[in-house]
Amino acid sequence: MANAGDEVADVVLSDVESEEPTPIVIEGPSLADAAVEKLREVLAELDREKQAREAAENLISGYQVLYKLAALTQEAISKLDEYARQRDEALRDKEEALRSKENAVAQLAEANKITEEVTKQKEDLAKRLAGMTNMKDAAGSEAETPTDMLVSGIEKDSQKN
Repeated sequence: MANAGDEVADVVLSDVESEEPTPIVIEGPSLADAAVEKLREVLAELDREKQAREAAENLISGYQVLYKLAALTQEAISKLDEYARQRDEALRDKEEALRSKENAVAQLAEANKITEEVTKQKEDLAKRLAGMTNMKDAAGSEAETPTDMLVSGIEKDSQKN
């Protein structure tokens, strides 16, 4: 160690003994080191901006997915509303058809009742007609007998004369 101290002392003494002025060197960051440091800072800033941009793109992508989901949800809701409207309309149509059927059945029952009444009236009229025909035939027979008697009496009188 003593040798190391002598060497430093030799260097210092030789510097003082020389007649040339020695430049004073201030050790600090050199220009190249400053440029490298500045480059590192710019690269770090670029990395931060790149990460921020990627985060923003991911966020935008997430919002786009949410927007698409919202649009699909809205479309599904509108289809459900349309299906509900169609179902309600079909139910109304079914109820109307049922009422129409009930009315038709009631009208058919009324028509059947009227048909039965007309049939009974027809049968009654047929019976009356048959009775009247019998009465006519009987009246005709009764009228024929006196007519025959009158004709035969006139014939007998004619033959006598």
